[in-house]
Amino acid sequence: MTPPLILKCRDVIKKHGNFMIFAGMAGSGKTHLIRTLPNLSRSLVVDFEGGLRTVADCDVDVAEIQNTKQFDQLLNELQNGSLVGQYDCLFIDSLTGLADMVLSEQSQDPKDYMVKYGKLVEQVQAYCKRFKIMPFDVVATCGVNRNIDTGLYEIMQPGRKLPGKVTYEPDFVGACIVKQKADGSTAYGIQFANRSPYEFCKARDPYNALSDFERPDLKVIFEKLELTNKQTESQEAA
Repeated sequence: MTPPLILKCRDVIKKHGNFMIFAGMAGSGKTHLIRTLPNLSRSLVVDFEGGLRTVADCDVDVAEIQNTKQFDQLLNELQNGSLVGQYDCLFIDSLTGLADMVLSEQSQDPKDYMVKYGKLVEQVQAYCKRFKIMPFDVVATCGVNRNIDTGLYEIMQPGRKLPGKVTYEPDFVGACIVKQKADGSTAYGIQFANRSPYEFCKARDPYNALSDFERPDLKVIFEKLELTNKQTESQEAA
């Protein structure tokens, strides 16, 4: 009898959803991505920042989280409890807010004030590893700031070690960018290419489904991933 932990590669992939991080400056359209979710009725937004006013007219379920105990309980319900199968996508707004919450709950060591930052890195990484194996898609927004030494943008988190480490967990990391066009209008986009000044974009695309730059539309992005998955399944079947 095959042990339950041993699965075929294709079955492991089907078992888990996609984990994506979309990072950017304030006003770059991160929260607006909620409007573009493929199915709002099957999506759950986790609000750590109370910054959902720009999408107040969206008919989507929202969980307002006040502490990590509440968040852990929610994740347990989604994975193994009463909420199993109710949602296809978990939208976390934002990873920065989650990290701030984790940090605020850490006790201060009077002998070493850096201890709580080490615990912060471990706990946020543990959350990201959990997001990656959820049986549905997980989309997380995150702030960025500019490194004064390199001039490059980094994912904004408390603790110096976290920005580099957290971007190794998701399947996709994109930068929400905003530019002023020649006619004075504003253009929004998502950069998946690993190029300056957003070099935290690892451009990891295991399906080779996305372009270096995509429109800020999650419905289109998920459609591309679904199409690629179907093509891969057809090739395996042949």
